[in-house]
Amino acid sequence: MADGFDRNTNRGKGLIAFTHEEHGLGAKAAQNYSNSTARSTPRSTPADTFTSLISKHVDTAIVPIENDIGGYNTNTLLSLIDFKGYEIKKDVSSQDRYVLAVPYAQVMELSESSFSSSFSKNLTVGNLPRDMQTQEALRRRISSVFVSSDAQSRCGPALDGLRAEGMDIKPIPNGADPYRFGVKTGFDSLDRDRIIETHHSDATGDNMRVSKMRGSNYTKSLNAVLLPFDQATLGMRSLNAEETSKHVSFGESDYIIIEDRLEGEQDINTRFLAVGRAKPNQISLGRKIAYTLFGWTPYWRPEVAEYTKRSGPLHKAFNDRKGDEKNIRVLIKASSAGRNVTDISALSREIAKQGLNYSIVPIADRPDVPTVFEVELKSRKQIDYLGDVLEFAFRDHHGWKAKVLGMYPTSSAMIGNKPAKVHNPFIRPIYITIATGAIIYAVVEYVRFKMNGG
Repeated sequence: MADGFDRNTNRGKGLIAFTHEEHGLGAKAAQNYSNSTARSTPRSTPADTFTSLISKHVDTAIVPIENDIGGYNTNTLLSLIDFKGYEIKKDVSSQDRYVLAVPYAQVMELSESSFSSSFSKNLTVGNLPRDMQTQEALRRRISSVFVSSDAQSRCGPALDGLRAEGMDIKPIPNGADPYRFGVKTGFDSLDRDRIIETHHSDATGDNMRVSKMRGSNYTKSLNAVLLPFDQATLGMRSLNAEETSKHVSFGESDYIIIEDRLEGEQDINTRFLAVGRAKPNQISLGRKIAYTLFGWTPYWRPEVAEYTKRSGPLHKAFNDRKGDEKNIRVLIKASSAGRNVTDISALSREIAKQGLNYSIVPIADRPDVPTVFEVELKSRKQIDYLGDVLEFAFRDHHGWKAKVLGMYPTSSAMIGNKPAKVHNPFIRPIYITIATGAIIYAVVEYVRFKMNGG
């Protein structure tokens, strides 16, 4: 698929890179983010997607962060940890469901061998009834079902049922595009000796097709593949008007849907992050001096001040909310293994003490076992609560090497409403005043000591 990249002008301008197979949910999320106005191009992994963004080949990266069944995408979290120079703009949700689909080419071969005289000029099957009876007849001919690892995890009970009916469940190789893999499998099974002749009548304007074959194709079995609904209907001219019939009419497509909603009645929701390149953060001279003087105190960390100040990214995220975006999510990384590393549960307790909703994702793929906390803020008041969390997390003696990965507005809400903490607005100024007084007192005493010949 051409990505519209111009190597000579406007390098990647307006282009979106998304993670997923070319016709999968990533493409749908990219369309939802841009309202179908921007060009998009696929990448195979979140790391590849981030690389395209940071190297300025694209303006926006769409990466999966979480879905209802698989949970958080650890590959995306690792990319957020490893890469720099980005900012999360928002999250984008995309819904899908899995269907059992048969390659259209196989069905057409079957129809030509059994109803060769009824194959009409508009490439639809004339005498083959478009109803559930036909769908069931095709279903009985399925001998093999190809599934991706994602489909296996989402549709386990349905696959057990298909296996009980005698169908052979076969895995799709990792990295292969399920859509193209199914199409190729269908074409590979076609009769190579088949000859199709087309005759045109000038009198009637009709085409007549004659299919000649040597074998008995009518007895051949069909291969099926589990695909997201949006993939299976690519190229479909129209869906059956009666949605309650739960099948799709025959049309000019690569697939025919045999059975719908294999994972259940509820669509699976996947959240993606829309990520752009970050602008350089300019720190004023006054703040640099303040950070140098007071940054050592455990109650006022320069990093926290940059996030919680009125012009900082947390307040900006609240200002950037649109439509039904009510909450802000903040991603925080902390190492949970290694020498002199405090038990990471202490950070969990601190977040809970502040009355904030959060999710925790440990990633065991690395020696330091990075743990990502996603914290929810429901109001600007909770920025101060998060400030206390960050001050606690950034303390060097914990050994967590804490880092804020990003923050973004979202319309989704975390499960579980914790009571908001009653915060005393005078506590932090008191801490700062005491620390400042201690520094001034120490400086005065040191000067006096020197003046007295010490």
